[in-house]
Amino acid sequence: MRLTSLLAAVAFVAVALPSLSAGDEPGKGKGKGAETFAKLDADKDGRITKAEWDAGKAMRKNAEEDRFDSDKDGDLSKAEKEARRTAHQAEFKAKHPEAFAKADTNGDGSLSKEEAKAVHEARKNDDKPDMFTRLDADKDGTVTREEWQSRKDHGKGHGKDDQPKP
Repeated sequence: MRLTSLLAAVAFVAVALPSLSAGDEPGKGKGKGAETFAKLDADKDGRITKAEWDAGKAMRKNAEEDRFDSDKDGDLSKAEKEARRTAHQAEFKAKHPEAFAKADTNGDGSLSKEEAKAVHEARKNDDKPDMFTRLDADKDGTVTREEWQSRKDHGKGHGKDDQPKP
């Protein structure tokens, strides 16, 4: 299950970060950033609550599971899980080559269950706050359009699109 949790976290990052990095004015105008803000802001009050954020994560997780459920039976078979693991590793390796290389302790170009578990444990024990908490600059329990827009500034140097690090 921990490997599944790690891979789900990697999938969330792979799916969420590209949409976090694009857009002009959040919730307004064009761009994926604006679209994502609008989708997460379910009650359209111009703020994303933790509940709205968590609901968005759940929807993305379900969409991610559906992506690999090739027979559409609602369950992932062993082969479907392996396809998901392989795809997630490829995405992780492509987007975070240094972190992948560090995690790949035996240097074989893929992460074993033990290596993936070690990454998950390190991440779980990390003191760094989650993305929602980092985006909530004034710590009022919501992410405003302004805080959403400033996300690029928080992530300087963490990727080609200057997106926040997960």
